[in-house]
Amino acid sequence: MEVDLVAPRHPARSEVREPFSHTVIGVPLPGYTTVRCGLVRPRTLETLWHIRPPDAVYVATEGPLGWAAVTAARRLGVAVVSGFHTRFDAYCQHYGGARLSAAVHGYLRWFHNRTDLTLAPTAALKQRLEQTGYRSVEVLRRGVDTERFHPEHFCSSLRASWKASATRAARPRAGGP
Repeated sequence: MEVDLVAPRHPARSEVREPFSHTVIGVPLPGYTTVRCGLVRPRTLETLWHIRPPDAVYVATEGPLGWAAVTAARRLGVAVVSGFHTRFDAYCQHYGGARLSAAVHGYLRWFHNRTDLTLAPTAALKQRLEQTGYRSVEVLRRGVDTERFHPEHFCSSLRASWKASATRAARPRAGGP
């Protein structure tokens, strides 16, 4: 399987140009200058995807890059799956933009309903999205391979070679800090 990646450029990072990696204009998010928002026209993605037609497109952001990807994929008749990772509607309330919360929620619902499937990380979020008008939502849990990353594999010398702490971090308790 081959995967193409389209991501915003970031001037502070040296770009690793993988064979199937494409960067687009990246502008800083207000208040988060280290995070870049990708800007690209749908036609640019269509041209790229005519050269290397995708079997499907996964969209990890609802911003301009995600909008362009969904638009281009729809025009080309390519299946689109989106991920509902960040609660931008809740962020509005937290960062003083409560008046924008309903508009942001409406945009997110419109955006995700343009895709063939939306993936949510929990059953509770899937249910909330469905109750508020999102269609075709399934759960794809976040997770860690607990066998591969089990604490029994902790290696102080490896961590020291990375210049990381030689001690194990305390495990957070369920239900609180």
